[in-house]
Amino acid sequence: MDSHVSGWGLAIGAMLDSAAFAFEAEAEVRAALDALDLYGTNGTDFADCLIVVHAERTGCAGTLSFDQSMAALPGVEVLE
Repeated sequence: MDSHVSGWGLAIGAMLDSAAFAFEAEAEVRAALDALDLYGTNGTDFADCLIVVHAERTGCAGTLSFDQSMAALPGVEVLE
């Protein structure tokens, strides 16, 4: 992950935790930060990480995909 990406994540996380800022869609912003953290741990696309985080947050038992690169993500079953 690029250092500027992690820097943005840290800055936005600090803003979320500060009483000085209010976010209209705080849960979605936090989900995006979780996806950013997941993105930094493997070679998958950020969009794929966001799909997995969103599925987990909405109570899905797992995610099915034909995308072989998503096999590295938790809770993903790759279909043949």
